[in-house]
Amino acid sequence: MQNIGMNQLEHFIQIYELKSISAAAKECGVTQSAITKSLKKLEELLGLTLFYRHTREMSPSDAAHGLYEHALDIVSATRSFELRAEQIALGSLVRYASAVARWFHKWSRFL
Repeated sequence: MQNIGMNQLEHFIQIYELKSISAAAKECGVTQSAITKSLKKLEELLGLTLFYRHTREMSPSDAAHGLYEHALDIVSATRSFELRAEQIALGSLVRYASAVARWFHKWSRFL
């Protein structure tokens, strides 16, 4: 099985919550075509029908109901991971800047 992308999970969540391709596309800042392709690819990867398409609304399948909370957990964990990485990187940058400042203060009289 190919890997599932974060965008696909985010699109799935938005469609699930909003019950609409157009509303999900607007919320995600992408075209309806992009959301539709993302959902179709996700369904193909999983081998599941996630939504039943109706004229004005998407209704989640049992599979979608079963996967929704997991998708939320994955997206939340990924965002937490990214935030922690940013904090670590910022801490490294602050330590580096502090070391440079100490070095400059120590050696500036010779420059």
